[in-house]
Amino acid sequence: MNHLAKLTLPILALAVAASIATGSPPTAKQTVIFVTQPAGACWQDFAFLAAIPASRMVNQGNGAVIVLDESGRIPREVDDYLRRLKPDGICHLGSKPLAAAPRFGKLFEMPCHSADEAANLCATTFWKNSNQVVLCRDDDYASALMASALAARLAVPLLFCGDHGLSPGTSQVIRSLQVLENLFGGNAPAGLKTTELPDIRRVLE
Repeated sequence: MNHLAKLTLPILALAVAASIATGSPPTAKQTVIFVTQPAGACWQDFAFLAAIPASRMVNQGNGAVIVLDESGRIPREVDDYLRRLKPDGICHLGSKPLAAAPRFGKLFEMPCHSADEAANLCATTFWKNSNQVVLCRDDDYASALMASALAARLAVPLLFCGDHGLSPGTSQVIRSLQVLENLFGGNAPAGLKTTELPDIRRVLE
């Protein structure tokens, strides 16, 4: 999936930051999430999908996510959009900081180096608790697309797992959010206790 295709998803952008926030992330109604990523298939594709339900959660149903290339620079057309939007806060998911702070509001950096880390950060940043989470494999992009849509609809976090189940970090996130039910998009690894949704597309209809 190329960057232009990602920008057409039901999510957009915001900018902020004369200064970088050092405390809690923005909780204002207008908060945008930036995801920086290289060209080609990469873990940031999954980070982007985890950001969609997080953005809808913090914006009370209105998504605000945008992809930047790995340089971390904000292109002119995005800067113009942000100038007109004048959002309150911006969160950035990426392995290194943005090249420069946006021109409006406060920037909250969310450093991560894997899809697992990105999803866990989104979950613990934008939710205090959640009765459910949506899980999917971190190598199944087709299922992850559907899982992201379901998580956004339910206003719950999207988390990832590997062939051998949950990472210790993801298990801790599920405990800290006091999750009662794990919904799994696709085929869950053996031994993982979930409500399995092998045909998640049908659930979304």
